[in-house]
Amino acid sequence: MLGCLMALALAGCGQAPASVTVDRGRAAVGSAAPDFRATTLDGKSLSLHGLRGKPVILNFWATWCAECRSEMPAIQATWVRHRAAGLQVVGVNFREGDVPRERRFLDQAGASYPSLSDPDGKIADAYRVTNGLPVSIFIDRAGIISYIQTGPMSADFIEARLAGILN
Repeated sequence: MLGCLMALALAGCGQAPASVTVDRGRAAVGSAAPDFRATTLDGKSLSLHGLRGKPVILNFWATWCAECRSEMPAIQATWVRHRAAGLQVVGVNFREGDVPRERRFLDQAGASYPSLSDPDGKIADAYRVTNGLPVSIFIDRAGIISYIQTGPMSADFIEARLAGILN
C-alpha cells in the first residue's frame, strides 16, 4: 500500500493522465462538435480544435466492453487506410482511469490510434454518451458532427459513414 501511495505521488500509479477540459456545448448531428483538451495515454496533448481541417472519428470505449474490442480492428484498419487523406481517429476511454490497464486493452485489440482517458466523464457528457458502448462520432473537416453511431461498427459500415466526412 505504501509503495502504491509513493508511486501515486511520483508517477500516477495507474491513474489517468492530466486533467480533461471540455468547452461548453452538447453534441448533436449538424452542430459543431464540442471542443476538448486532454492528454493521450501516451502523454501527448490533444485537442479537438487542433484537428480542425481533418475528418475525425471519436470512438468511446471501455475495457469491460467486448463489442468495443471487437470493432477496434476495423477502426484501426480504416485509420491506416485513410490516414493519408487526413482521417484522425481518437479513442476516448469511458469513465475508467487505470492507464496501464487501458494501454494493455488497446495493445491486445491492435489499436494504435491516439486514445485518451476520460475518468470523470467530461467528454462523454458533452457527447451525450451515457451507456450503450461503443459509441462513435463522425466529425467533418469543418468540425460539424455528421453522424453518431451507438453500438459496434463493421468495416463496411465505417467506410460508408466516412463518405460524408472525407470530402
